[in-house]
Parts: sequence; structure tokens; C-alpha cells
Amino acid sequence: MEIKRQSCEKEFHKLFEEANEMAKCLGIELILPRTTWGQTKRDNYNTRDLETYYRLAIFNSILDNVLSAIKERFPAEIINIYYLQRLLPSQSIIGQTNEDQLKKLLDKYAFALGCNPPYASKNLQSEYLL
Repeated sequence: MEIKRQSCEKEFHKLFEEANEMAKCLGIELILPRTTWGQTKRDNYNTRDLETYYRLAIFNSILDNVLSAIKERFPAEIINIYYLQRLLPSQSIIGQTNEDQLKKLLDKYAFALGCNPPYASKNLQSEYLL
């Protein structure tokens, strides 16, 4: 989602073209909403381009809201716990496991293995390669 937000112009252009085609098929004309200089309670973007207005007023704000909600609900700690499943044999795929992620997991959860972090790293690497 963050990638879509960073490349929002390209992503929204695809969506806008689709919406424009649907509107033409349904006989609906897409127009800019009326704006005034004193408008302070609503979006008031200074643009004459229909696509730019809807990208700024709707698309970007929705993406920002969704991204902030996801970050609130899934903090970094939860994401790190998600990577614990990579330690399960059924979930581990050789070549797809990121060693940096495994190192972070070991630093955080080495106590559960019952040994010091340097030994835990060697143990995990040897077990993982089996």
C-alpha cells in the first residue's frame, strides 16, 4: 500500500480511466465540484483538472487513512511475530527466508531457546539447513 501511495499518480490514473469508461457507458458526465476561495470546511484544491482533483481529494486521503489504520492495528512487534512462522519446517522455503529477519527474531526470542544469543544463532542456522 505504501508503494501505491508513493506512486499514486500512476495508480490513480489507471483507476480514473476505468471509472471514466464506466461513466461513459452509463451516460454520466464526470465534473469538478464547485469550489470557492472562502471554502474552509471541505476539500478546496486549486486545480482545473478532474483527475488531479479526485486524486488529491479522495484517493490520497483514503490511502492515508487506510495506511494509518493498518499501522495502528499491526505495530512492528506484531509483524515480527508473524515472521516466527518462518521457523516452522512446513512454512520455511529455502531461498525465501530472509536472514536479517531471522537474526532479529533470535535477538528478541533467544531466551526461549534456552541458550545465549551467539549459540542460538549457530543452533538455528544448523537446524534450519537440515
